[in-house]
Amino acid sequence: LLAPIEDFCGKIKACKDYQTNDNFVLVARTEALIAGKSNEEALKRAHAYVEAGADAILIHSKLKHADEIIKFAKDW
Repeated sequence: LLAPIEDFCGKIKACKDYQTNDNFVLVARTEALIAGKSNEEALKRAHAYVEAGADAILIHSKLKHADEIIKFAKDW
């Protein structure tokens, strides 16, 4: 079960609103692939997180090969 995109974006915005150090980097992790969701869902979430202020995206997969991650990276 994934948290609603809006909830996660709210947390990202809150972190960035209170950022006091320009060296602080906020990395948002999407667990869409881990949760068995599609690449499209992972991309939708990643784009929303960047729009909310994330400086970087972390994506990961349960698979023992990199196919899902490579596809995400190419589509990104």
